[in-house]
Amino acid sequence: MSLELVIRWEDGQTGSLEHGEMLIAHLEEIDVAAESAGLRTLASYADDRDIPDDFDGDPEELAELLGPNPIWHTPAEASDQLKQLSEHASGSAADGLRELATVLRRDSRAFQLDVLM
Repeated sequence: MSLELVIRWEDGQTGSLEHGEMLIAHLEEIDVAAESAGLRTLASYADDRDIPDDFDGDPEELAELLGPNPIWHTPAEASDQLKQLSEHASGSAADGLRELATVLRRDSRAFQLDVLM
């Protein structure tokens, strides 16, 4: 089973990323680089609500339990942060961050990142 990082736009549409799966694979490394540089973490653009301690269901059940994520992000601000973050990452992680920054820069709709299985 693979995980893929996608953009969920406020109007309900989603957008895939060429490097989405790779960004998930390097998420911890990317977030450490962000914290070291004083930038927002990539994970902060996704749903970071607490999962109940006793929850043991699948992602669809969790989404139903928590309801829609109420937090949306501004593409222009996120694009700037991700572009800066790409300068602190290396290799394919930097490429993926630049791709995500470019996609966001081209759109004005509020967004959140989502992980699909």
